[in-house]
Amino acid sequence: MQTQRKAAAPFLRRVLTSVPGKGPKPLADTGSNTAQQRRLATIVAIDVAGYSARAEADETAAAAAIAALSRRVHDAAETHGGRVFNTAGDGFMLEFPTVTGALEAAEAIAADPDTPVRAGVHLGEVMVTPTGDLLGHGVNVAARIQALAPARGVLVSDDVRRALRGPLAERLADRGLARLDKMDETVRIFALTDQRRAKARALRLPRRRTLQVLAALLLVALLAAAATTWMLRARLWPDTDRDTRVAVLPFKVAGADPQTRVMADGLAEEITGVLSSNQMLTVAASPPPAATPGAAAGAAAATPTTPAATPDAAFVLEGSVERDGPTLQVRVRLTNPDTRVTLWSETFSGQADDPAGLQTEVAAKATDAVSFALDARRKGGAALDDTAMADFIQGNILLSFGSGAVKARAVLLRVVARAPGFARGHSALAVACSLIVRKAPRDQREPFRREVRDQAAQALKLDPTDGEAYLALNYAAGDDTAWSLREGYLQRGLALEPGFAYLNNNYSYLLADVGRPHDALGSIQRGLAANALHPGANYRYATALAQVGRYGEAREAIDLLARKWPRPWTDGARLALVMVYGPPADARALLARSRAHAYAGQGPLHDAWAAFLDARQTRDPARRKRAAAMIMALAGAPSDGALHRSDAILALNLLGDLDDAFALAGRGYSDDGDFSAFALYAPPTAPMRADPRFWPLAAQLRLLDYWRTSGRWPDFCDGLKGAESCQARAAQTR
Repeated sequence: MQTQRKAAAPFLRRVLTSVPGKGPKPLADTGSNTAQQRRLATIVAIDVAGYSARAEADETAAAAAIAALSRRVHDAAETHGGRVFNTAGDGFMLEFPTVTGALEAAEAIAADPDTPVRAGVHLGEVMVTPTGDLLGHGVNVAARIQALAPARGVLVSDDVRRALRGPLAERLADRGLARLDKMDETVRIFALTDQRRAKARALRLPRRRTLQVLAALLLVALLAAAATTWMLRARLWPDTDRDTRVAVLPFKVAGADPQTRVMADGLAEEITGVLSSNQMLTVAASPPPAATPGAAAGAAAATPTTPAATPDAAFVLEGSVERDGPTLQVRVRLTNPDTRVTLWSETFSGQADDPAGLQTEVAAKATDAVSFALDARRKGGAALDDTAMADFIQGNILLSFGSGAVKARAVLLRVVARAPGFARGHSALAVACSLIVRKAPRDQREPFRREVRDQAAQALKLDPTDGEAYLALNYAAGDDTAWSLREGYLQRGLALEPGFAYLNNNYSYLLADVGRPHDALGSIQRGLAANALHPGANYRYATALAQVGRYGEAREAIDLLARKWPRPWTDGARLALVMVYGPPADARALLARSRAHAYAGQGPLHDAWAAFLDARQTRDPARRKRAAAMIMALAGAPSDGALHRSDAILALNLLGDLDDAFALAGRGYSDDGDFSAFALYAPPTAPMRADPRFWPLAAQLRLLDYWRTSGRWPDFCDGLKGAESCQARAAQTR
């Protein structure tokens, strides 16, 4: 539930509490020690999508709608055996003793044709207060899931899904993993849909239940303890096939340095944590005897792992950490335990006195290598030999970390030549070619664009569920401003693979660029849940938070990014975010710290931000002009000390220099990717949106055509009426 909403005003609280007999009731069985009582409960979190805009437009009508919704919520709770234990503005929290009752009530409430309600459902532990209110982790998770739900939609956690049986369970559609807002946690979420599975499936259920009962009785008769262990494991991980497992061995340490030991233990823990959060099963295994290092990354090579040490897993990840004076060196490799062949290996080096960045880089690439290997197995890559698998992993890592699309294409061409029936090889090759399209000279792009179409078509022919093919088609659409075409590709890909990280990341950028920052935030949360260590996804998450006005959380996210990936670009990105969104005192303190630990070439950037802060404080026209000139000089410059053109537009708005801001935005999209239209909808650019030049700019960027044809107007249009409405402004613009 969004506690910062204006809807939590005293006026609305009076409306809610005035409903006869509809207040939160204390529990009858809590006794005098209610504050200490804990119990398992199914929590339903409810709120109204877009309520703030409604309230600003017509507070009386909005209050009446909430009063009617309150009666509906209380009636649904009573009908399905639950209760309302908390209300705040347009939000309601409900408790149910059963998951079926909770889900049926949530569906009934969300079906309100007059009010766009969204609901989140979670089964978890709660704590009961003396007043009958509920607190605790279970309540928080339900509220975070609700925030991800669409209007008139119901999302549930995996805990709810596992506890549910019958027709409702058949209607839950997997929506992938989601990183919960303000919580260091990811959960798999499911949407309650209207689609029923095949009737034949339902007809088979009685027979299946009979077999399960017989099997359970037999297991109990043979060995009760073993049966209990098996059922618990099956409940937590329904798919325990060996191909879904990776063994993460303890990292070896050379020498007795305690800091090196901490680094090694931290690496194994971080890798295991990320893999487990993405439902990739990790198993413990003892390290094998000393082995000769494998081949370089991308080339399979035999290693003398003994068969006795082979774990029950598809892949084995292992490594070593060694300190050489001020330098830490980490070697990591992924092997096939059946053939004892190295599928991927890499050596990393970093400063021993600041291991955070090194640890994140190693963990990010290692988890990516595992993810790509498991993805290949999941998508029919069992037929890949070790050489093709090694090339597939290396090619995808090159794409993931921007090391070179040309190199990745060369590697992936070997994959499709060696395994022509492997769909994921073709779609990965299509992605590589699509990235070449974006960087190649314009007169050399068409051959690569044809290759994208051919490889994507081949991937979908081999596997119609391959969403990555649509990611490639989105990249190669021909123009960043082909909004409808690109959105169609991304939506089709997400319909096939809703948890695919890079589809969600790209869709988040597109949603932000067309003026829907709240939807963009939900999309990047889903993308980050599946790729938690990727620096680009973490940056998008921080900027998405800032664009919806949640600066405090954005600052935490960008600080975490800068700690985990200490690079010139992350320091520059953090500076820009804090300068344009943060309070002046916060900005000055960060600038001083950045100056004290400056990267090479950052001097002009620091000087420009210092002039920017000085001009905003003094409001002196001459100082504003000087600061604007310094920012313009850095906008889009190809160096670590440059400013992204979108950040420069934000800064110029805060300096009152709209002429230069419109001039920068008017350059449109470029091949070097230094501009994103999402800057036009952020809080600092409100002056641009109020300027008559905004609408011709929107037309130039083809945004106006997209808004008109799709009917999806930007978030800032909510509540605007009459001549001030976006539709009226658009009608006046050619």
